[in-house]
Amino acid sequence: MSEASHWWERRPEAAGALGALGMGLLFGTGFDPLGWQWMSLIALVGFFLVFAARPTPARAALVGFLFGLGWFVPGLSWTMNSIAVYGRLPWAVAALALFVLGAVLSLFPAFACWIAKKIGGGRLATELPALAGVWTLAEWLRGDALANFGWLMPGYAVIDTPLAGWAPLGGIYAVTLAQLLFAALVAVALSCRLAWLAVPVIGAALIAGTGQVSRQHAWSEPSSTVDVRIIQPALPVVDAYTRANPAQRIEALFPAAFKPWPASDRPRLLLTPEGIVNVPVSRLGREAAGRLVLLQEKTEARVLFNGFRKDGPRFFNTSFVLDEGQIAYRLDKRELVPFGEYVPAGFHWFVEMIGIPMSDLMRGDAVQPLLSLGGADAGILICYENLYGSVVRTFWQSRSPDFLIVTSNLGWFGRSVLGQHLTMSRMRAMESARPLVSVSNTGMSALVNSKGEIAAMLRTDGPDAATMPLLGATGSPTPYVRLGSWPALLASLVLALCAVLVRLGTARIRAGKVKGL
Repeated sequence: MSEASHWWERRPEAAGALGALGMGLLFGTGFDPLGWQWMSLIALVGFFLVFAARPTPARAALVGFLFGLGWFVPGLSWTMNSIAVYGRLPWAVAALALFVLGAVLSLFPAFACWIAKKIGGGRLATELPALAGVWTLAEWLRGDALANFGWLMPGYAVIDTPLAGWAPLGGIYAVTLAQLLFAALVAVALSCRLAWLAVPVIGAALIAGTGQVSRQHAWSEPSSTVDVRIIQPALPVVDAYTRANPAQRIEALFPAAFKPWPASDRPRLLLTPEGIVNVPVSRLGREAAGRLVLLQEKTEARVLFNGFRKDGPRFFNTSFVLDEGQIAYRLDKRELVPFGEYVPAGFHWFVEMIGIPMSDLMRGDAVQPLLSLGGADAGILICYENLYGSVVRTFWQSRSPDFLIVTSNLGWFGRSVLGQHLTMSRMRAMESARPLVSVSNTGMSALVNSKGEIAAMLRTDGPDAATMPLLGATGSPTPYVRLGSWPALLASLVLALCAVLVRLGTARIRAGKVKGL
């Protein structure tokens, strides 16, 4: 025991690096599949203390980078499945690609740590809140503003805690800021003098208390009810090496689709996941098109399915709704998956090597009409779009939706992606105060209420189906729907500016004392 303590004392930088990496690994346990959210929050407090002990911006950036590696590499391990299994590349190549992805994403917390240490001036009480603010801004850059990959954003690791109550107030960035600032204040409380203990403790209590009050508040009220049938068929993924018969894939839905519906006069909606139809709908053969029409006519329901839409030389990933034997509604996907649906400049060779079909699609219009279902309106999110609260906010530019739909095919990836994807859908429901129904090809299709709680869930893996009433919600838009993420981002910027002002003020006081001498 003494030898170990002596080693840590003699090598403080190595100890800090290992501590940061370990805190990153523990922080990642807050996300699915483990979901140890309070452990994740404790790890975040531990990392703030590790950061506070770094004497220079460069060393602070290093621990931020190592924390990121522990956070991102295990959390995104599901990406290897698409590269090795469906891309037919060696697992070693998939592991290397995962490490590179994790390293690139780790640059964002590293940059946040460098900035916070630079502007904090070594004062714990200003440095740690500044890091909370700068880190939130870095997450915005990683998500909506720059990298277009907001997966595993910190706020998702507190989805079942009082801190998640900030979602309807300011979205995922408000939750992330509340989480980071809460951890920063706890770290300050653990390090400050007893005389000043009340300040960070009261601050942390106000953050958690505000979240809890918001979480319990009724941000919406019940509206119309729709009968929904979710079909989770667990069909094989169609990749560049697989030939699939669209008619057979559609026919695989028949046993679950043709079961009797509950006796009611409510509108019926049959939900099928993304990935059933893997060709442009205009190129469907007569047999496959006939199967689709039969699916709609025999169920006497509106049928949502996904496919590709061709418009001249352009292709779109599109949700279609069949009604009375014809396409009555369509919506083009607006936010596309990097590498999977659009190719970043200079990376066509990589996409061609792993054989991803339809990997250079076009974005749909930012604002598109809602799906009308009698007395209820629905906003549709296609798979990756459930990362973006900004997409949900566009629905209100048409009409106020009664509920949200997420359709996805996650069969390309490992099982841990299923829970992470559902958590993001839950956050969208909380931000908008609207219930949400998620249908996925391989697992964790679910009904989520307007508070982001799972009301019903199908099998976590394999084929399943369920029919249930979906009660919509109405009411005034939440503060997040009205204002977006800007209040949270502005608050983050204010925290950083406060640290700058404190440092400048301290420098002037010191300069004045020196001058007085």
